[in-house]
Amino acid sequence: MTLTNQEDTSASGATPPETNSTTLDTTEPDSIDLPSVEDMPPVAFSDGSIPGDLVFDVKYAVCDLKTVRSIRDIGDDDLAQDRREIAVEIGARTFGKLFLLAAKKATRRVQYEVFKKEFICLDDILTNIRIGNLKSGPVVCGIKKSSYTPLLKRMGTLRMAAIDVFVRQGLELPPVPCWGRQFGTSSYFNISDFEVVAATFRAEVENFLAVLDEQFNYEAGISNSG
Repeated sequence: MTLTNQEDTSASGATPPETNSTTLDTTEPDSIDLPSVEDMPPVAFSDGSIPGDLVFDVKYAVCDLKTVRSIRDIGDDDLAQDRREIAVEIGARTFGKLFLLAAKKATRRVQYEVFKKEFICLDDILTNIRIGNLKSGPVVCGIKKSSYTPLLKRMGTLRMAAIDVFVRQGLELPPVPCWGRQFGTSSYFNISDFEVVAATFRAEVENFLAVLDEQFNYEAGISNSG
């Protein structure tokens, strides 16, 4: 996997990371090369959340880790698909989200028509990330609050719109997805842990939107059951 530092961070509108760095580094450092999918260690969640105040030299970066992309973007890459499934299973068990073991996947219509804006936000969260270093040297990864918060608000609004329909149908309304085990956006992870958290978050968002779409017609504002 390659993490490529963005040249212009000022245009992102993101809130500067809450770390020991007093200002965001806007220089143009060399790209940071991390293992490709083929060279990544076995999927695991080991170190857990790292507080942002332990992270230095934070920069915005573009992450091309294939296992955190949508199934359609992964395509016929069997290795990436297998790693994604393992990462989601580990995340589901670690973060107490066992319903993800049978998660629904978003259809093309759901992704590109019904919830197009939400999926754009999701892609932004998992692609335009933050990277930093611990004193011991290894690279750690985190997400931007300016990308994460708007998606949570959008999903909260979608959930509110569908409450009456779920109640009438006697169905359990899915909770608004969250980053891991309610990890804050000031938290960082080693690259292996980030893979698990990110893949699990994508699966949870896809499941959430797919479940809502089954019961509620957002274009017409009515129940799909009439």
